[in-house]
Amino acid sequence: MGRVVLKHYPASQLPDELRGEISVEALVNIVIEEDLNTLKPMTRDELRAILSRNRTGPDLSIDEAVQRIRHLRDEWKD
Repeated sequence: MGRVVLKHYPASQLPDELRGEISVEALVNIVIEEDLNTLKPMTRDELRAILSRNRTGPDLSIDEAVQRIRHLRDEWKD
């Protein structure tokens, strides 16, 4: 992970969008870190794989899903 720390850096050398309301005469401390939690864009093949996978779960037919629901319902009634 990359990290850069600048202390007592002249605010006048910052771009306006980074300086915001800070005075151009001020000194600032700057910490720049690489964001390792960024999401990478999904590839076309990854998207296709997600869209084409079985929505009811792995190796579970509709009949099996209905049986499970009925079983849970019957247990709940008792």
